[in-house]
Amino acid sequence: MYSFNNTLGVIIIWFFLCNIRNKIANKSNSCDTKINTTIAKEIIKIRAEINNDLTAEINFRDANYATEAQNIIAMINDAYEKYNEIKHILETYHNNFNQIVNEFETIRRTITTLQDEINQRYSFIQSMSRRGSDQQSEASSSSSIRSSNSTGSGRIQYSNICSPI
Repeated sequence: MYSFNNTLGVIIIWFFLCNIRNKIANKSNSCDTKINTTIAKEIIKIRAEINNDLTAEINFRDANYATEAQNIIAMINDAYEKYNEIKHILETYHNNFNQIVNEFETIRRTITTLQDEINQRYSFIQSMSRRGSDQQSEASSSSSIRSSNSTGSGRIQYSNICSPI
């Protein structure tokens, strides 16, 4: 069977292998730690570069957006100023138009009043000439009408004068 020396040799070999395994594990852990530290440092460096690049790009775009927004606001302000100018001009034209309309209304009333007066006087003259009550005025009216007819000039006759205003 087995001898004591053989068992002791197996135990020694086993301890030796365990020692080698521990040294390899320690070396492996040490290398893993170095690799993990190196990778972590590289990741932090890459992250910082990406952050810097993104920040620069965002700042650049923000500046462009701000400039574009200022340009748009300037265009809106210009359009608003032109709108106010046009509005003021239209209000002035509207006021002038209303003034002209009022003047035309005054002229229309004056013409209507004059037409009414002409019609009244014409009616009065006609009624006077028909009645024959006042022969002197009839005689002078007749002689002036006859003299104007005899001279060849046309007689002006007013009858229901209307003006389409």
